Amino acid sequence: MAYSLDMRQRALELGKEGKSKTEISKMLGVSRTSILRWSKRASRGELGATYPKERGGFRVDDEKLKAYVAQNPDAYQAEIAEAIGAKENTVCRALKRLKISRKKRHRSTENEMKKNETLI
Repeated sequence: MAYSLDMRQRALELGKEGKSKTEISKMLGVSRTSILRWSKRASRGELGATYPKERGGFRVDDEKLKAYVAQNPDAYQAEIAEAIGAKENTVCRALKRLKISRKKRHRSTENEMKKNETLI
């Protein structure tokens, strides 16, 4: 949960007045760790909240992904990710969302034996 800038500034002002961090945390209902973190950020000049995050979610161009998989059906996820400029986990989720299976299933020995028996 992000606390308002006013709350953060008030906590730091109380600290400058001589109150202990434990007293401030009880007065304002925030954890002592939050107050410690705020004081460190204030010393760096970064007290303001950095929300919302500046980066968006990782997106994959679905058409580009489908085209690459069609051209390179045996490519590993790492190779696909490098080719389309994404991370492996992002590619994995995109493939799952698009219902493109990447599993290569080998026939079991038993199935091969049954197949061969019918030919003989």
